[in-house]
Amino acid sequence: MTSRVTLHELQALLDEHAFIRYYAPRVTTAEDGCVRMVIPYREDFLRPGGAVNGPLFMFAGDVGMWLAMMTLTGLEPLAVTIEMKTMFMNAAREPVDIVCDTRILKLGRRVVFGMAECGNGAGRMYAHSTITYARGVAG
Repeated sequence: MTSRVTLHELQALLDEHAFIRYYAPRVTTAEDGCVRMVIPYREDFLRPGGAVNGPLFMFAGDVGMWLAMMTLTGLEPLAVTIEMKTMFMNAAREPVDIVCDTRILKLGRRVVFGMAECGNGAGRMYAHSTITYARGVAG
């Protein structure tokens, strides 16, 4: 099976929303329930103490999950997060782009289960999230 959307379509969807544009994510891979996004490093992502803030990882996992669903369903933007659990594994203190890999574990008619892992792209994991989405609702 091939992705029901193109990288260009997913990137265009991200680019049209102001709350997403702030993070400037780039979709680099999109195939069969899996998406890789890269969020370029910026100093304004740092919290006091010099580590990347936790909400950035939650944003990446949540948006990555939304896009990963669309690789299986096509452009179906009417879906919302109903549960998300994020475990922070390591502090991201080095100036590096954040790489988030998201994967759909189960695509149901109404509920979708998935996971996201954010790291440096070279084996260091910063955060792991499990995410549940409801399909067919606008929020």
